[in-house]
Amino acid sequence: MRGNPIFREGIELYLIEGHGFVVYGYFLVLLAALEFLILFLPSIDPQAWVGPANLFKLSSAAALLLIVYSVLRIANQEFVPWRFIALRRWFDGERLSVWDVAQGQIALLCLHAALLVLLCAPLLIWAGA
Repeated sequence: MRGNPIFREGIELYLIEGHGFVVYGYFLVLLAALEFLILFLPSIDPQAWVGPANLFKLSSAAALLLIVYSVLRIANQEFVPWRFIALRRWFDGERLSVWDVAQGQIALLCLHAALLVLLCAPLLIWAGA
């Protein structure tokens, strides 16, 4: 995967230049707010107590939805579109095949999904405890 120019471009823009850190920050803020609401809202009514299993179930479902949403926005290059090379240039100028472009995009998708799972792991461990 190291030789794929699309993967290298995504790594350079999102991780080396730091444009992906904003996405990770938004992700953590949203997930922490959701975890707080999941924990706090049932305590308003004493009869609606949420056990640890339900807390973990709701937190992991929220984390999964946030991960899918964030990864799809990252893979679609919505955060810094002016910095990415257009797909037409990859096909025409660099002579990359559709398979190479798809492979680079899928590798970026998997990398960011793994990073977001690592980011939300402490909150999910806390919710499961």
